[in-house]
Amino acid sequence: MNQRPIIELCCANIHSVVLAHEYDADAIELCCDLDHGGLTPSHALIQKARAIFRKEMAVFFRPRNGNFVYDALEKELILKDIEWAISEGIDTVVAGGMTVEASIDESFAIQLRTCSNLKKLSFHRAIDICKNPESQIQQLIDLKFDRILTSGCASKAAEGISTLRKWNQKFGTQIEFMAAGGIDHANARFILQESGLNRFHASVRINQISEKSIMDLGNEERADPEKVKKLFEVFGRLE
Repeated sequence: MNQRPIIELCCANIHSVVLAHEYDADAIELCCDLDHGGLTPSHALIQKARAIFRKEMAVFFRPRNGNFVYDALEKELILKDIEWAISEGIDTVVAGGMTVEASIDESFAIQLRTCSNLKKLSFHRAIDICKNPESQIQQLIDLKFDRILTSGCASKAAEGISTLRKWNQKFGTQIEFMAAGGIDHANARFILQESGLNRFHASVRINQISEKSIMDLGNEERADPEKVKKLFEVFGRLE
């Protein structure tokens, strides 16, 4: 592979955005609640992140936990959030919906493409739980999506290598695949060499344990500076 690998850091809070800026990441994806697959980040986080990080900034749009089967009200929320985020200068929309039959919600996908206008549009890892994913990939191509975030139908990208490679060989000239799922310094080189992909999505986070309380407040999710450094070293981005 001749092109330099592109690294996108998943940022669930403003501190991770600052870290991505300091390490000169190629791109970031903003979201929150990573432990449950990610949710739409706050408007304030989007605004502040845009002020700090000037390269490609993607935003993940998902209004709730659970599946990706949305009703009309939930779709309306997603589309309104996208419209607002675009007005704030984001570069890439990450979104998608499914039917109860585990296929892409085509009518909603058309709405997403229209709403995203000329911005890049990426379908998230729902592709990994779709039935007949290759036919769904072709559908996304036909619907003018630009990118697919995927682990190759595995829990982690390193386990879906053969599928990632096959999809890239079959569809890679028509749509971009971005490897995601458990990518870190220990497996990044393997995934880079074996998948044939050039774009990688990593959260490389550490859970900041909250102080003990009578309430379960959860843990603060931050990108781990040491893990980020090691990942960039693997990709030859640091001396």
